[in-house]
Amino acid sequence: MHGGCLAVAGRLRVAVAGAIPRGRQRSPAADFSSLAHSSLDKVSLDAHGGGVVSSRHDWQVLYNYAKHLSNDRNELTRSKCITLLLTLSQILLEQSVLRGHGARVTSTYLWNHCTASLAPTPRRHAPTSYSVEPSSLLRYLRYMARLRPYHRLSVLRDGPAPSDDVVSRGSCATTPQGGVGYAGLFSRLMGDDVSPCSVRRSRKVSGSHIGPLRLRSDQLLAHPGIFSYPVYLELIGDEHVAAPPAEGAAAAPDAALILQRSVEQLLDRLRVLYLGHGTRGQQCLVPMFTAVMLYGPKLKLSGNAELDGAYRKLHSSLSNAAISTEGAPPLSFRSLAYLLNSCLHTADTAPICAFAERRISESAELVPLEWLENICFACSKSRYPHDTLYEAMSRHVSAQADSASPVVCLNLLWSFSRVGRAHLVGKALERRIAELGPGAFAHVNPAFLRRAVVALEPHVAESTLQTIRYK
Repeated sequence: MHGGCLAVAGRLRVAVAGAIPRGRQRSPAADFSSLAHSSLDKVSLDAHGGGVVSSRHDWQVLYNYAKHLSNDRNELTRSKCITLLLTLSQILLEQSVLRGHGARVTSTYLWNHCTASLAPTPRRHAPTSYSVEPSSLLRYLRYMARLRPYHRLSVLRDGPAPSDDVVSRGSCATTPQGGVGYAGLFSRLMGDDVSPCSVRRSRKVSGSHIGPLRLRSDQLLAHPGIFSYPVYLELIGDEHVAAPPAEGAAAAPDAALILQRSVEQLLDRLRVLYLGHGTRGQQCLVPMFTAVMLYGPKLKLSGNAELDGAYRKLHSSLSNAAISTEGAPPLSFRSLAYLLNSCLHTADTAPICAFAERRISESAELVPLEWLENICFACSKSRYPHDTLYEAMSRHVSAQADSASPVVCLNLLWSFSRVGRAHLVGKALERRIAELGPGAFAHVNPAFLRRAVVALEPHVAESTLQTIRYK
């Protein structure tokens, strides 16, 4: 994403609070030591024969652990990234089936935290799953967006292996534009023990936190089973995965390809679930959280045609549903900003921009600058050509320019100048920049300021450039 809008995924931030410390641990060694695909007996198969989340307790434990990881990502190993993605795909499949959406399962596997193994039966019969509300799933997606498991794996897949098991939070490697290759991610079992030093302890435990699933405690009384027991994976329409090896063959299924198809299935099941059971607001938020989970905060497509196509289908379906509902209450500008900025294919933004044009033009109330800034950024980035939209936005900008922050001023000027319409807001925003003075820009990212000066030089006065220019 262009630097003109400081990290859109950051500005449309995924707020996360709270941490869940972990107490007594169970060793996973006993659970996985016998998981060769030739030795899966009935006891192993029944270990987790129900759904990934068979009860409200299971769901709360998984949800709270994701929340905990998002607060302390030093514990996020590559193995956990993979397991979280695979199990989310399975959870969404089960939720879709529970709500009456058929799915033709063509392959069934067991995931043992490091290796995919063929299940000896063609598929699992009648899984017992807890019905998770779409609103709760959306909050879980928010934490997955904070963790960005797929993006982290993509950054690491072609680089040198790190010296430890923890996925780096500060890696700036670029995502390759070729196909997905995960060969290095499944070579060894990643450690999943929580370092005692990372546990956040709280001396104050209010009455609302007392109970088996309290969020703040000296001990976590439950731990997600997906990190300790084999997990069933069912793939639908799975013609891309290689056929099962012949009887007696030693070759295991391609775990990398199973992960790839599971993520594509995850996107398809999100689309089915929220088209049929999500609110308009949820249909706008799901694409943004999913995009950050897949592509990272810069929201750059991976170059993987199948994955990018699956995400495009998800966004297109949910955006069409959100903006085409007749007689519904007006869509909030917050939701509209999320929907526009998560549209990663320029050709698909035109109908959303047209909807934004009508929504802003008809609004009797001022559009908050925090959302107007992001709406304007997305529309100008896609080179939406209609003057009506920018004229409508300029009226809202001029009316609120006196309260605009330095970054908002620059982003709005940058967006309007990108489409040759800086004159619509230039007078009001340049006056605001003069009022703020050079000191107000001292704490703005210097690299952003340098790019802003270059982009705005043909469109604003020299005195304005002097005010914002990085020294």
